[in-house]
Amino acid sequence: MGGGWRILRDAGIELRDFPGELRNELRALNREFLDQYRVSSVMRKDDVRFDHILQTQYVLGPSANRVAINWSAAHTGVSHVWVGPGHIAHARHAREIDQVDDPAAMWFDPTIWQITVSNGEVFVVLGEDDRTFAIVKVVRILDAGRGDDRNEVTLSYEIRARDKSSAQ
Repeated sequence: MGGGWRILRDAGIELRDFPGELRNELRALNREFLDQYRVSSVMRKDDVRFDHILQTQYVLGPSANRVAINWSAAHTGVSHVWVGPGHIAHARHAREIDQVDDPAAMWFDPTIWQITVSNGEVFVVLGEDDRTFAIVKVVRILDAGRGDDRNEVTLSYEIRARDKSSAQ
């Protein structure tokens, strides 16, 4: 998801998402059809909060499907996130985790190792095993040095693993 959206947006076409209620109805009607094309399955969903000053690296997911991400505060509501080159993608089309249908379809630019994210944004990290994905929504970033008394990142995330039948 996102490639077609990006092409249309870049061509100057105004785009809008379907209302949530209609999206849910369409998913339910098309679930069997869509399931045959899924390339990943959900391994874990969770919400976490951590101090991004004391813990600049945070590991998401269980040990068998873990994804490590590094954090550096820019200012309240904005942070820099980095991993290995070619292992991070900004899901600019998504505002929720479930809007990333196929994390393997994201463009993991081999020259990009860091992105800057704000509250409410979604990004995808490809694990070191090249088959595990963390789809992450930044819920809130606070920075004590810039108007708040906490250094805190709150995330929602989902760990997905590429299905063996679709491994390339």
